[in-house]
Amino acid sequence: MRTFISNIILNPFQPMAIFQKIYHKNSGQNLLAALDIGSQKIACIIAKPTETNGLKVIGIGHNASAGIHRGQIADLQKASYVIGQAIQAAEKMADEVLSSVYVGLGGNADRSQNVIIETDLPNQPIHSDDLSAIAKEIQIQLPEKGEILIHSQPIQYTLDGHIRVVDPRGMIGEKLDIEFYTLTARQSLLKNIQNCLNNCHIDPQGFIKSSVASGFSCLQDDEMQIGTTLIDMGAETTSIILFYQNRPLYSVTVPLGGQDITNDIARGLNTSLFDAERLKILYGHALHVSGDDDFIDVPLIGEQVKAITRALPKNLLHQIIRARMEEIFEMVSDAIY
Repeated sequence: MRTFISNIILNPFQPMAIFQKIYHKNSGQNLLAALDIGSQKIACIIAKPTETNGLKVIGIGHNASAGIHRGQIADLQKASYVIGQAIQAAEKMADEVLSSVYVGLGGNADRSQNVIIETDLPNQPIHSDDLSAIAKEIQIQLPEKGEILIHSQPIQYTLDGHIRVVDPRGMIGEKLDIEFYTLTARQSLLKNIQNCLNNCHIDPQGFIKSSVASGFSCLQDDEMQIGTTLIDMGAETTSIILFYQNRPLYSVTVPLGGQDITNDIARGLNTSLFDAERLKILYGHALHVSGDDDFIDVPLIGEQVKAITRALPKNLLHQIIRARMEEIFEMVSDAIY
């Protein structure tokens, strides 16, 4: 069995190199496979390289989630089953058999912090190897007991205490301070995910924070350069990551998501979770819109045999959604500032 710990050091000069690195580490299989473990849905995707150095998706699989609560394994057997179903569906479409996957981490079992490493220089030009050696020191110094380093990336260089530089390679000085964005996760979380995958006869090739991947895949270069906050709302958690100058600066997760809105609707309108989700998708708004005074038919809970509905104003649904969304965004604001 291969070791499951794989710290991904993001290239400070080529941010998208993270995905090239992920592919090349799995090049023996000539495939790139990724697994997203969510509280509501499990998704697996398989891709292969193209002649133009791109990737072509050849397999997709997804399944309703079970045994996972706010991004963490709550029932190993149930989680293993639904993960296996998603992987098998992707394998069937791709006509391939996977031996390993990269796993996207959601939930709030990780910790982001910025760390400054000070290094004395020999008054010789700085080389890439020097920067790589400093980056590897993070893996030794940073993780606390019971934690594993998932990501680390230089976000700022300071030469001789006052000269901020974008790229220190080739420069000469006496002292170099490097500020790193780092992300650690609880070792128990990663081991539980590993056990789920091993039950499916799959090894985790490495881990990546889902919000980091979302940022690199969704944001434009200009957005990451000038500064952008990405808010990724899942079923039971909402992840926030800040980008500036093409680099992640800070990330945090709050323990509320879309499922909490569905739960509020079910309680507030006295309907089932299934119907609450349907009403949210069909009629849901967090802002005042035209037609708020219209009425919608809401099935009453416990009336499966003979459907009994009552007419309620859309505005009531919107008020329930708005109240929870305001709470979520207040938590996001507090987490950032």
